[in-house]
Amino acid sequence: MNNFNKKQQNAVDYVRINEITLRSEYGDSYIAVHPSGRVIDWDLDEFSLVKRVGLDFPGEFILINTIDKIVNPISLCLDSPEAA
Repeated sequence: MNNFNKKQQNAVDYVRINEITLRSEYGDSYIAVHPSGRVIDWDLDEFSLVKRVGLDFPGEFILINTIDKIVNPISLCLDSPEAA
């Protein structure tokens, strides 16, 4: 597992382990999760959050999404048109 994937997995694991507490505090808001295992910011507006986090943590991996999308990611697999 490369360094990026480890950081992403650390952030996802933190959210899964603390899901109930995080839901009670942040609800359906977008959260920014540092791989060290902490929510560093949150907002109802994803783009405002991304902008702030990018300024505060330039060049660092920060997971940004809603709790639902972190805990239950949607994978989309489509057949290639060339395979038909």
